[in-house]
Amino acid sequence: MAVDLSPHDVAGVLDQLYRAANDGVPHRFYLRSEDLKMLARRERSLRPEFFEETARELEICHSILMSYPRLARGGVLGFVSLRVAENWPAAPEENVREALREEFGSDWAQSVRRRLQKLYELNPGDPESPRPTVITERQLCRMAQRRKFDQKWWFEFLSVLSKISADERLIFFSYGSINDISFVIIHEDYIRRWFHPTEEHWIQALKRHQLDESDGDVSPRSTDT
Repeated sequence: MAVDLSPHDVAGVLDQLYRAANDGVPHRFYLRSEDLKMLARRERSLRPEFFEETARELEICHSILMSYPRLARGGVLGFVSLRVAENWPAAPEENVREALREEFGSDWAQSVRRRLQKLYELNPGDPESPRPTVITERQLCRMAQRRKFDQKWWFEFLSVLSKISADERLIFFSYGSINDISFVIIHEDYIRRWFHPTEEHWIQALKRHQLDESDGDVSPRSTDT
């Protein structure tokens, strides 16, 4: 009987998928949220702690980011290297000011979502397919009308976001240190254009991970362009 994979092993396999996601060339990819449960060999739904521990391991050990929200029904999880995320453009300050003009209603989470959606739509480029845009921790707090960033209200917002239909759902990546976090805003449709590994890709990535573990491999990781 197959053994459940730990967050450490799942992160290692995700790293292998990233490094060879597109004919051996490192490239960003996505999985459906329910895919991770099956690939981790879990019969029950994955707990939020499992996602958080896997994401932490993936970022610290492999410099790969996992998207939010992570428990969206029918949603996707995006994976991108830290190097790529750090090179996505920052939102112009005039766009931030424009988004802040969106009315802030009685529904706090929906009001924050509308402001961030407005900001994303103002992103320079093709209006039919906006690219990722990056905001600072301070700018996010201004959008949310909060004095400082706190995991409690952030996860409250993500919980509401996870229940929104996929065609309206925003996806986020975050990186940086405490009090200096950057947040990437992307629409789920954008993520779904990335490479989508099959079960066979996962099986091969698991074999490579297990080989690396047995060999004590510590070779440097590649990053995509």
